Order: sequence, then C-alpha cells, then structure tokens
Amino acid sequence: MSHTYKPLPKNYTENIRHGKLMNNTKQLSEIRKHATANNMTSDFAKQLLPIFICPLCKTSLIVESDYMSCKNKHIVPIQHGIPDFVVFANRSLDEKMAQDHFHDDENINETFDEIVLRPFNYNKVHANSWLYPLNYFKKTLPQKLGIGLKDTTILNCGCGGGFEAQFLAEQGALIIGFDISRLRAEASATRFGLYNLNGLFYRGDASILPFADNTFDLVLYHDSLHHIPIEEIPLAVREAARVAKKGVVLLEANDSPLRMLLETFGLSQSIEESGNYVFRFKKSLMRFWAIQTGMELVNYTVLFTKKEHRANFYAIPVLGWLLYRIIRFIGLFVKPLGNEACIILKKINT
Repeated sequence: MSHTYKPLPKNYTENIRHGKLMNNTKQLSEIRKHATANNMTSDFAKQLLPIFICPLCKTSLIVESDYMSCKNKHIVPIQHGIPDFVVFANRSLDEKMAQDHFHDDENINETFDEIVLRPFNYNKVHANSWLYPLNYFKKTLPQKLGIGLKDTTILNCGCGGGFEAQFLAEQGALIIGFDISRLRAEASATRFGLYNLNGLFYRGDASILPFADNTFDLVLYHDSLHHIPIEEIPLAVREAARVAKKGVVLLEANDSPLRMLLETFGLSQSIEESGNYVFRFKKSLMRFWAIQTGMELVNYTVLFTKKEHRANFYAIPVLGWLLYRIIRFIGLFVKPLGNEACIILKKINT
C-alpha cells in the first residue's frame, strides 16, 4: 500500500450535484481508482484500522501490502483497497452469495456509475425521497439517545452505494461501512472520494462483525437488514448490539396493513429481484429483540415513504414534484399504515 493518494479536483463534487458527470465513465473510473486506493491509506483510515479485530480469535490485525493478518495467521484479503471479511462467513453462505452475485452483476443490476451517482442522477425531488427517513432519524436521535451525529462513530451496515454514509459524514459523523457486495463497498469508497469525505469501507457479513464490544457509538441499518437470510436477522441484531455503545438504529420495512392489502392485490411483493424475502418489522417483535440483546426500544415511528425501491417517478419534471408532495400530504393522515419504520434501540448499561 505504498502509493500516494492525490485529492480529486473540487469541481467533481459540484459536477455530480448538477448531473454533469452522468454517463462520464472516464471521469468516474479515475475517481474510483483514486478513492479505492485511498480507502486504507488516508490519515482517517490509519486512525480507524486498529479497531478491526480477527473475527475468529478476537486478536488485533496487522495491515500488509495486500492482506491483513492476526497473530494466529488468519488472513483478510485486500482487493482494490477493500478488506474482505466475507471469507469468515460460514452460515447460509449460498443465500448470501446469491445476494452478492446479484448486487455485483452490472449486467442484471445497476452499473457502478449508477450506484455512485444515485440519487443525484435524477433531480432534487428524487434525492429528497431518499433523504426523508434519514432526516427524521437525525431529528429524533438526540432526544432518544442523547447524541447527535457530529463526531459520533457509526458502523453503517449494508452501506450499499454509500448514500446514507455520505449523509452521515456530511453531518460530521465518523463512518465505517460494509456491504456483502464488493462492487458496492467500492462504490461507497468512490462516493467518499468524490465528495472529499472521510470514511472507511470493507466487504463484510452482518452476522460476524470484526470489532470488539462497545466499539461504535451507533450501529445503523438503512433498508439493508431485510436482505439478510431470515434466520440470521436476530443474530445480526445481536451483533449490532454487541459492538454498539449507545444504541442501534434500524430504518427498515414496517409490517403494515397497507402493505398486506397491496400484496393481496398484487401491487406489492415480498420477494425482491435480488431473490431475498423482505422481512418486515413489528413493534412487538422489536420489544422482544431489545430485551434479548440488552437494549431498550425507545422509538418505533412509522413513516410513509418511498417504496418499493422505485422512486424514479419522482424524477419526472413537474409531475414527479407534484406526486411527491401528494404522497407526503397523504402520509400525514395514514402514517400508522406506513411502510417504513424508524426503530431506535438504546443500549442498557451493564
């Protein structure tokens, strides 16, 4: 890892916000090369790398040129600047790898450029539909956990293309993110390079987090926990609780009567294109899991927000803006039927 990272031109950031990098593969390829190289070599990364531990023997890891290793010779490969902790995954591996292959295949899913550019590759209204639950979480956090985002250490689980990580970092949070998809972990690092943000990203598995107990102030899942095999979701919540100091936040699908009605008439579905079943959460279940993991459920607010992974109609000029406003207005009255839940679990001090 001896290469030197050179900051990207500041105009790249402005270009993406105004859509000027759309379909400019050459520029994004340059950004990707610089950003992934910087993922583990920046000053920020060097400060955070020591908190990683070997998932098997719980000992510290040393960074070599193309891998990390512990004293017991367990190896974490590094590819394109992204550490790969999925090598330690051994539960429901076939189902996880199906997710991985789907999200890494640019021929059947989004291309790398689309992942990095969204949601700004459409317009401001489209971006706001993604920001809505994040802004609600930001507003609610201080009163529920007594912390804000500035200088808060956050583990962003299932970080995808890094949009929520970007939102958090722009509020001053210190971010480590992971995704089972290598392409998306690289996309998150690329996004942070594009916006000159500090972050560290790796490829990982939610059921085995490579950190000691109470490492992060906050652990966050945003529309990602439901991609995990159903039988491992409680284990992922338990792992999140283990590494959190203050609490765990889930911005995930709510099991609402409206969703059940829509599915009955074929207007919604529980099986996504990636092949996973969309697990939807209930307040009573979260109370139970909170008790089981040493936490307290301090917030379960239902939001009426964009779904089902299709907010592109908000990008239609004028019509998209009008439709978004109508949906927001309807949401004021039917929020109990909403499809997204902001779930905040507070860690109980022991």
